[in-house]
Parts: sequence; C-alpha cells; structure tokens
Amino acid sequence: MRIKTIPSIVTEIKTLDPSSAVGESFLMALAESKQLLHTYHGNRLVADAETIAPTLNRLLGFEGNGNLPHIRTIREAAAELKQNRPMIGIGEKLIRSAVKDGRIPSIRIGNREYIAMQSFDEPYCRRIFEPTATVPISRVEAVRRDVMEQMAQTIASSPYVPTVTRVRRVG
Repeated sequence: MRIKTIPSIVTEIKTLDPSSAVGESFLMALAESKQLLHTYHGNRLVADAETIAPTLNRLLGFEGNGNLPHIRTIREAAAELKQNRPMIGIGEKLIRSAVKDGRIPSIRIGNREYIAMQSFDEPYCRRIFEPTATVPISRVEAVRRDVMEQMAQTIASSPYVPTVTRVRRVG
C-alpha cells in the first residue's frame, strides 16, 4: 500500500506516460464520484497509488490487465493514431461515434470523454469495426422515431395534397 496525494500520483503517472490525459482534476472527479478509493488526510485527498491502475482498467473494460492504461482525450487519441499508426485508418469522427455507441469504453468527466489507447490494440480494436445493429437507442430517440413514423403514415394516408397560401398583412 502506497498512500500518496493526488498531485504526487499525477506526477508518477506522467513519468510513466508523459502524454497522459490523467490530471489532478481527472482523479479528483473520480474520487468525488466514488469510483476511486480515497480518504482525506487533513485537508488533502490521498489515495493508494497501487489501486489507480486496476481502477482505470476496470472502468475502461480491461479486466486482468495490471498495467496503467494510456489515457487520452478523443482528440489526443486521434492525433496520436494519425501520427504513430496512420495505416489503422481511424479518425476522430469514427472514434467519437464508437464511444457514443459503446464500442470503445470511456470515462466521462464533465463534457470530456477519456479513452485508453489500448482500445486500438488487438483484441480490443475488433469492437470498433463491429456493426452497431445491437446498440440500444435512447428513449428520446425512440419517441422521435415514433413521431416521424406517425407523421409519415398520416401524410401517406391523406387523399389530397394540402395547399398553402401566403397571407400578407398590411399595416
């Protein structure tokens, strides 16, 4: 057990992965959402540095992997893939749609999605190119589709075409 403050844990992570998107606010948000085991020592938030890697791996769906995942924002991940592995052919738009569909596991903090670069390695990268037919849709999207279907049926069943006349007001 290695109890450290959040800034010292971030420093340790940055020495292992200088491009990591893990910062103090990232770990603080995980602690506030009770996804990271922590405690307070006076007014300082402290955590066990040995539990960070397993926690991040669990949140990102890499069970059994004891290494620290290389976490990036979507934009950083796309830029790194373009620079280091251009033959993979994955851009920011595909990454965003795969995160939205759940094919790439992510950690959402605020309005940002954080993903692990290991998602683009074997065997995890196969999920990215799977068809999305089984992806559940939201309730709002289901209602919108139902309304559009009802409108299409109403328009198709009406025997006449409505005409619209424009009325101008004077004055």
